[in-house]
Amino acid sequence: MPKANQFSQVEGPQASPTRRKYRSTKSNGLSSDRDVPFLLEDKLKSLGATFEKADELWGVKVVVDGHLITGQNPKSAKFVGEAILKALKYERMQECLML
Repeated sequence: MPKANQFSQVEGPQASPTRRKYRSTKSNGLSSDRDVPFLLEDKLKSLGATFEKADELWGVKVVVDGHLITGQNPKSAKFVGEAILKALKYERMQECLML
């Protein structure tokens, strides 16, 4: 399993990871300072991703994009499960129609 800082080096050896301090209360409601190689939201956006997040801090957010189903936080877990179940039922229905 790659370490977190290896993801920032995917584009080539010239991409050296930078560490930055940030106050996590601003982004996730926690009160500790952390030393991280990069912020995932920033990295995804720099690679062209559309980043969505809940309107409220620790709010539920589930995104379904084709076969990719993601949830923002533990509070979203139930709804991620429901989205997976719905996707599996849809796939099974499609299989039955093709018989």
